[in-house]
Amino acid sequence: MICFFMLINDLETIEERLVFAAALNLQRKLVSIHIGGQARTRMVAKYLDIITKKNSNIKIAIISPQIDQLYLTSRYHEMYGKTNFVSIQKLDSKLLQNIVKNPSTRAIIERKSVEPGKGLLVEKAVNQGDNNIVFIGHSNSLLKIFISSKIVFDVVILDGAERRSEIGSWQAILSLVSFKIFKIQDKDLIS
Repeated sequence: MICFFMLINDLETIEERLVFAAALNLQRKLVSIHIGGQARTRMVAKYLDIITKKNSNIKIAIISPQIDQLYLTSRYHEMYGKTNFVSIQKLDSKLLQNIVKNPSTRAIIERKSVEPGKGLLVEKAVNQGDNNIVFIGHSNSLLKIFISSKIVFDVVILDGAERRSEIGSWQAILSLVSFKIFKIQDKDLIS
């Protein structure tokens, strides 16, 4: 318990601490992140490190726009030196070069990125090696590939969930994970 509080004290605001504590509860299979800027990136990277240390077999999907994914994958790799991720989306080389300044980190991200194609290629990339973190772009067609491949995740993180305005996209997202719906109240966040 003391160790956990020492760790979350690294987070800057009480809101970050509450969100982080709630997200670590694996009974909640769907996590939505609404914190702006670098704090969110750092918090999600820390969350991924802790969760994958707790359970190395856990499958986590992170649904976010490409620019957020590039920040997160580079930060995650640079903070923890881990490459247990795969990014399923068409990679924009120019954007990658502008965001990820470290050439070796950029090379790892390029190597760990798979262009969405046929469902079989996506499924192979997700199940290959220790790729237990899967970055998925904000695209309904990409979500449909995952639904048809029958890949189910233990946790789905919606990074930039406020940008998901189409009702159909939420239905696709919810089918990626089997979970109970929880009504989260303030008292649930403080435990």
